[in-house]
Amino acid sequence: MDDYIYKSRLGSGTWKEVWVPVVPADEDLTGGRDAAIKVFLYAKDVEGEAGVIERFGQLKLRGMIDPNGSKPGIIGRWIIKNRYPRTDTKNCLIFVAGKEPAGVMKFTLYVIGFIVGAAVTGALCYYRKAIDSLWENSTDSQQPKAQQPRADHSEESIFLDD
Repeated sequence: MDDYIYKSRLGSGTWKEVWVPVVPADEDLTGGRDAAIKVFLYAKDVEGEAGVIERFGQLKLRGMIDPNGSKPGIIGRWIIKNRYPRTDTKNCLIFVAGKEPAGVMKFTLYVIGFIVGAAVTGALCYYRKAIDSLWENSTDSQQPKAQQPRADHSEESIFLDD
């Protein structure tokens, strides 16, 4: 349990999050503290050390590297630096156990949602323009028209005739 970095729930045996260092075989065959850790296995809601062994004690793990994955906080980084001084915690990879890429169904739903959203936006813009033009036409017919001055030749002209 010394090699795990975890956040525990108060009053229960479960861990909210756990990071398990992957010690490179070529760096330190004894698994000592001189290894530079480059990868951490990460999992949520683990039942203590037995849950870690159950989840990560397999020959093959299913998951993904997540560059934006949850990383240990300030205290966790301090613990890692004390246990593995050659480890650069800022450049470590986080392997999230059980994480999988989006499936075909999820991708299809995103595409359909995008198309429906674009269609609704286009329809709203079209109807807004139609309503605006109706509004302009109705306000134009209600306003009195300005009277044009008549060009009446019967009245005297201000210009002198030659």
